[in-house]
Amino acid sequence: MSSKPLVVLIHGMGVHTAPKPAANERGSFGKECIDTFNKAFQMYSSLKSHKIEDKVNFIEIHYDHIFDKIRKEMAENGQKISDLLQGAGAIANVPGLVTKVVQFEASLNDDDFFYTHWLDVILYKLYFGEFVRVHVAEKLGEIISKNSTQKIHILAHSLGTAVIHDTLSKLYNEGYADNDDIPDLSPITHKLSSLWQIANVSRLANSVLPVADPYKSLVKPGSQGVTETMMNIHHKLDPFTLPKSFSRTDNGKWVPSNVFKSKYLDIETSVITQLNTHSITQYLHDPAVHLYLFRALGIKVPPKAQRDKAIADYKNLVIDKAEEKLKKKLNTLVKTNAATLKDYVDAAKRLMQFIESM
Repeated sequence: MSSKPLVVLIHGMGVHTAPKPAANERGSFGKECIDTFNKAFQMYSSLKSHKIEDKVNFIEIHYDHIFDKIRKEMAENGQKISDLLQGAGAIANVPGLVTKVVQFEASLNDDDFFYTHWLDVILYKLYFGEFVRVHVAEKLGEIISKNSTQKIHILAHSLGTAVIHDTLSKLYNEGYADNDDIPDLSPITHKLSSLWQIANVSRLANSVLPVADPYKSLVKPGSQGVTETMMNIHHKLDPFTLPKSFSRTDNGKWVPSNVFKSKYLDIETSVITQLNTHSITQYLHDPAVHLYLFRALGIKVPPKAQRDKAIADYKNLVIDKAEEKLKKKLNTLVKTNAATLKDYVDAAKRLMQFIESM
């Protein structure tokens, strides 16, 4: 049994290729993460000769194939989401759901951009997320049971933050009992070492067909939660994190104050080195993020002089006037608890328009 920590990677929206373990091939998200970690190693003289794979085991949980199948079926049959819901059995009887979907689709004016880039996000939020949660739960349960002596960390990005929150909410149960027929995990005996929520959209996903409120679920740090430590990471100009953003305060209501101070970390980044502020590679390349990850994974953190140099070098990669132009594009988007799916899609469009304009 390996003594290296294990990091489970959960991808976000968009098209992602699946890993092929038999051929020793990473999926596209796993390759992005590992390559970026190794790129970060090159920023420190004490880590330059090392590879992240020598220090950490990575496992990807891939679910894009579920959405890919639905997307292809919809394209081949000329279907809309509301058409699929009409024949979805009991779910179609949720009061007002089909009407809500029809109105939402109409508001998009048959926007090709929506259907080609963010359809999987909407599919997850409206109904088909249950297929994803079941798939991820099976994979994660297997990983945890097979690696019971290892420290297990989860790194989720974008839509993956909603997927992992909702899946963990179903897997972990306060009433857990050994040897029963319920495939639950115990927040005591199966506690995760850390959970990294990067570009967290879990609250917005919970606004339609709720699974569990991220502010009230067991997905939190400390003795009462599913993980020892939890990190919420967001870029101040990542528009995806603005609608119903995840934001906790040290008031003792979510977790005790001592747990909040020692087991929870909120990281807001601001440097723009890629036009896509939502990119997982920009998040992981930033010393403000990866240095905390190194520490959590037991990787020896470089001395202060190296850290200071890396931070300065990273800031030198800033794209000229990108912040000014992106702020202008996002000027009417504000953090709000009243956000809708339409607000989310609008934020996505603005980011893409900014990228295209630059």
